Amino acid sequence: MVSDRPADGVERRGDERRVGTPAPANERRPVGDERGQVMLVGALALAVLILALVPVYNATFTTDSAAVGDPGGVPDAVSGYERSALEAAQRLAIRVGHGSTYPDEAAVASAFEPAFANYTRLHGEAAVAGTQTTVNATFDPTAPGTQYGVRVVGNRADYLDKPTAAGGPGPSDWWVVRNSDRTRLRWFTARLDVSNLSESDPFVVEVSNGTDTVDLRVESDGGSNDVSVRLAGDVGAMSEDVTCDSRAGEIVIDLYRGSAGAGDCTFTGLDVVEGPVSVRVRNGSSAYGVYELVVRDGDGIQPTVEACTPPSPPPGLSNPCSSPVLWQLSMTTHLRTDRTDYESRTNVSVYGTGGG
Repeated sequence: MVSDRPADGVERRGDERRVGTPAPANERRPVGDERGQVMLVGALALAVLILALVPVYNATFTTDSAAVGDPGGVPDAVSGYERSALEAAQRLAIRVGHGSTYPDEAAVASAFEPAFANYTRLHGEAAVAGTQTTVNATFDPTAPGTQYGVRVVGNRADYLDKPTAAGGPGPSDWWVVRNSDRTRLRWFTARLDVSNLSESDPFVVEVSNGTDTVDLRVESDGGSNDVSVRLAGDVGAMSEDVTCDSRAGEIVIDLYRGSAGAGDCTFTGLDVVEGPVSVRVRNGSSAYGVYELVVRDGDGIQPTVEACTPPSPPPGLSNPCSSPVLWQLSMTTHLRTDRTDYESRTNVSVYGTGGG
């Protein structure tokens, strides 16, 4: 699935330009039972499932170019190479960022850089075969255009009550991002056990920017293995529930963009609310599974979460935990033909610019 949204705008700061800125409840089961163990997935397995579900987010490019020669002389095929390389950078940044956890920003940049270098080398060889053209795209981890976000990972299956230091259940209603510490939300996905969803008491995620507020409600659809999803609030309210099929008793749901079941089911997601936003969970005891979200600034995340230790949190480490991700990439593309020699410096927004 591919989502192509136009850039919302361009903001210049100094020499850089960047893009301006988802019946009574069933009886709770012990976390450690056999079914809970089946649901326990590592960061890599969760990322693969989510990447199969969630669209590769639109590549929003902001370019500041310095040219030697005539950029108009660049063949269309080479211009296409440049764009495809930037789109690939975005895909790889998501795959790398969600494929593991990292102790710091330097570690995630170090994991992304060789993956992108291998791609550009192979793609470049194919793109210029039989021509007098050379192309090269590189990632600059130290440029101001490279920015980082925070990925909060709850990858040990549990009820979505507020996590506690003691490891037991906390309040069922809690702030993931406090109302006083709104931040930009770009990703919120969960893998839920359908048998633990209530038919009458839904699991709710509330997003608010202080003006507009929406509730995304997820509940069991009458005794079947289907899941009912509904967004209600100040913006983007749906007139009726959307029913999504589960698979093997579980559902992978993109709360932010609004899809489930590998894209078979779509609905209005949390991205309808312009950010920065607060994020609140209500009735977390009606949902059991794993989840993750990506925000620009993690200072307001509650509870305060420890850094993850690769490749996944060991026993005793805070769950959820936090890991840096690439939020925006600074890329340099050098293209040379018999008529043109130019270099373009481009900022690529990894998670797009819509919504929170």
